[in-house]
Amino acid sequence: MTAEPPTPGPERRWGRPVDARIGRAQQAATAIALFAGFVFHVDWLLPIWTVVLGLDAVAPPGRGPVGALYHLVTGDRVGPAKMTHTAGRLRANALPEAIVLLVGSAIFLLGAAGVAWILGLLVAAGAAYSAATDACVGCEITRRGRRLR
Repeated sequence: MTAEPPTPGPERRWGRPVDARIGRAQQAATAIALFAGFVFHVDWLLPIWTVVLGLDAVAPPGRGPVGALYHLVTGDRVGPAKMTHTAGRLRANALPEAIVLLVGSAIFLLGAAGVAWILGLLVAAGAAYSAATDACVGCEITRRGRRLR
């Protein structure tokens, strides 16, 4: 976390700091979408959100689906960022979630929706925790995975 605000405009590079609110919006959207899909039995939301989160993980910050929606909805009305994160942190937080959802989607497509939703709810819980506390659950998973190698 740094106190330097991100550069204005839609062009952001991977090395530049990014508004921390984009990462929190991404995590909140993930939690809400997956919890709603489970509660309202919208089973196809699991593979659909896998694609959305996967695109958000590989796209430059602010250019993925959730980041673009954040900029569309908020525009310049929210003011400059008070807290920023590196662009790599946004990717590191979303990538493990996208991988788990990819496995869950494959399980869903094989016909075991109950098992797939267990994985989806684990991702939703981690995303809700990340959104509420600004913690980087995906960064911690990546760090622990590297330590095991």
